Amino acid sequence: MNKKIIAVLAMLLGLGTASTFAVTGIGLQTGYTAGGYSSLPLSVTFKVQQLPCVFAVDVGLSSGYFNIGGTADWWIGNPKINVKGANGKWRWFYAAGVAASFTSIETSKWFDNEGWKTGNAIYISVAPRAVIGTNYFLTGNWEIYGQAAFQLPLMIGLGEYAEGFQLSWGIPVNVGFRYWF
Repeated sequence: MNKKIIAVLAMLLGLGTASTFAVTGIGLQTGYTAGGYSSLPLSVTFKVQQLPCVFAVDVGLSSGYFNIGGTADWWIGNPKINVKGANGKWRWFYAAGVAASFTSIETSKWFDNEGWKTGNAIYISVAPRAVIGTNYFLTGNWEIYGQAAFQLPLMIGLGEYAEGFQLSWGIPVNVGFRYWF
């Protein structure tokens, strides 16, 4: 667990020093993905001024499992929620995006003439995303948010332990914060 925290802090430091090169928002998010695949990621999220997308990058490590993935969501709209006392700080957003990942999983497979053998299954996946969420700007430059997305990943399996092509689905639900420069 300490290695994961150190890795996230190192990524934040690297992205934070990039702020002089036009990063305008950076933060962390976590959540759960319901559906055909599951994860409980801790992601670094950021917005680069020259691009219309909000990005997230995560790395998952555990015994027999490695995943690196990311998302890019193009915010189509971010209208205000008109509630007394919110002063225009509470909004909702909707976006379209893409998710991609590389995963290596230790797995067992039955080979007719050799029985059960253990090896790594490698998957590369790409998924279109539809995102909806809400965000609130606290005092200063801090934003908190919650979002849900619907994804349809096409998973391409590589190697003799993988299962070829698979179409899955997932609904990642995330909460997080960003600091805007």
